[in-house]
Amino acid sequence: MAARLRLGSLRTRLLGAFFLLSVLPLALVGVVVSKQGVATLKAQILERLSAVALLKSQQIEEWMKERRNDVKQRAAIPPFQQHVVTLIERAGHPEAAASYQALQQILDRLRTTGEFTEMFLVDAEQGKVLLSSDPEQEGKFKTDRPYFREGRERPFVQHIYYSIVLGKAVMAFSAPVLDSQGRTVAVLVGRADLKFLDRLMAERSGLGETGRTFLVNKFNYFVSESLGRAEHGWKPVFTEGVKRALAGEMGTGLYLNHENRAVVGAYRGLPDLGVALMAEVDEAEALAPVRTFRVVLIAVLALVAGVALLLGLDLCYEISKPVTRLMEAARAIGGGDLTHRVEVKHPDELTNLASAVNFMADELLRSRRQLESHSRTLEARVEERTRELSVLLTVAGTVGSTLDLTEILRRVAREVARLLDADMVGAYVADSDGTALRPVAGYHVPQALRDSFRAFPIPLRGHRFLEEAWESEKPVFTSDASADLRIDPEIFRRFPHRSVLCVPVATQEGPIGALLAVWWEVERRFAPEELRLVEGIASQTAPAVARHYDFRVERLTPGSPRGLAYGRPEPQCALGTFYPQARRSAMEQSS
Repeated sequence: MAARLRLGSLRTRLLGAFFLLSVLPLALVGVVVSKQGVATLKAQILERLSAVALLKSQQIEEWMKERRNDVKQRAAIPPFQQHVVTLIERAGHPEAAASYQALQQILDRLRTTGEFTEMFLVDAEQGKVLLSSDPEQEGKFKTDRPYFREGRERPFVQHIYYSIVLGKAVMAFSAPVLDSQGRTVAVLVGRADLKFLDRLMAERSGLGETGRTFLVNKFNYFVSESLGRAEHGWKPVFTEGVKRALAGEMGTGLYLNHENRAVVGAYRGLPDLGVALMAEVDEAEALAPVRTFRVVLIAVLALVAGVALLLGLDLCYEISKPVTRLMEAARAIGGGDLTHRVEVKHPDELTNLASAVNFMADELLRSRRQLESHSRTLEARVEERTRELSVLLTVAGTVGSTLDLTEILRRVAREVARLLDADMVGAYVADSDGTALRPVAGYHVPQALRDSFRAFPIPLRGHRFLEEAWESEKPVFTSDASADLRIDPEIFRRFPHRSVLCVPVATQEGPIGALLAVWWEVERRFAPEELRLVEGIASQTAPAVARHYDFRVERLTPGSPRGLAYGRPEPQCALGTFYPQARRSAMEQSS
């Protein structure tokens, strides 16, 4: 038996040694080579994509420069300028007709040689099209067009836009036409479609099978007929690369493309064109060699591991006796696995020992489950109490850290919002006659509602929801404000919401304000522990409010809510000067 026990120990060591010596070195080398290969391959791909993006951006800039110079140089030629002056100043004369014919030929020739879809002249004073390569456009007014407004002063390039007349995306190049005295008499405009850009973006040299380049305008739409069209209109594109390129950045990276596929991409902004240039290739294609290497490595590791396992088992296949099973069971139970059981059929002595081991494991498991149950219950109670104390301590520190009431209420609103995960929290103080609650501070007030929040007091009298909270001095809430008849319709119209919680802020004499937590769309319900905690927060906040205002509580007629009246406020917190400035500051800091 002793010899077999020693043999069993040796079995484990031999098996582990065979496995580690054969598999571990190969696995480590494979991991290192794989990581280096991925880094090198990514660097090469990113460098290639950057080169492609740079080359195409240069080609685009050269194309734009040529179109701009075509318009600018033609507008500056004296004979052309003279024909334009004659056409404008001698309208109706034979000379004007001759100039019209000459200009028509010039524009048609320039449209053909300059790759323009349309060339036309616009009167500088009236904004009327005098002459166009498309006769249907003559007589139309272009006074509101950027290429006309800017083109009267200087050569101008209007970024890519959608032309309703042409029914496609175009660019416009314009330049002023001057008379002999240097005055602008007309604007020469050339509109170019994006066929050149589409052809340039369609070139896939150096990009592989899935690589492509494309342009995206500042409104996040493709500048391409093929990529831009969708079944229901134009498709927007929002990716990390596009976002950075439109922000003027230039770089490379790995991100999800507009089809939600992982890609390796290079991006750069083209401010002169008002677009972002993107060059992307699918990550699956880019890193295919690395994946192939990993598959081969895994196969080799599996083969080596199998051979090592067979050799180890071949050396010690007889080590599978009851003693080994009992030893493994003892280790498992000692290591914490109390569900482990051992089965031994013979001999009788070891069978009895196995039964004793299993009985011991059963008793230990039962004891552990009892302890775990008690521990979970205790931990939950301690955690809940600790959370409540932490929140109350934070609020107490907030109340005692400053004398600025607005800042105190802003911080309290913030803590309530975080505690309840509310969309917005407002802190209110009742006005002097107890008819309304006026906002002092807020947290996460939406931009669109800030002015209404600041200016609109919430009626107290006649508002049954607030009256209930005011009378009971307890938190009151609704999970469906639209269907709750206690909610004032005017309040709901101004601040449409789903759920709201009102927590009165009260002293011993009665309520002096309230905290209102709002959820715009969530149907919020509250546990008693939550209500108890926010009620404690309100109780800690009340002394701070009372320090700044000398409140006194007056009972109104039976059945009506309590009213509040201000005594003389402290000089540093006079209501007339405090509300307009402090409340606005609190709204701006908390949003």
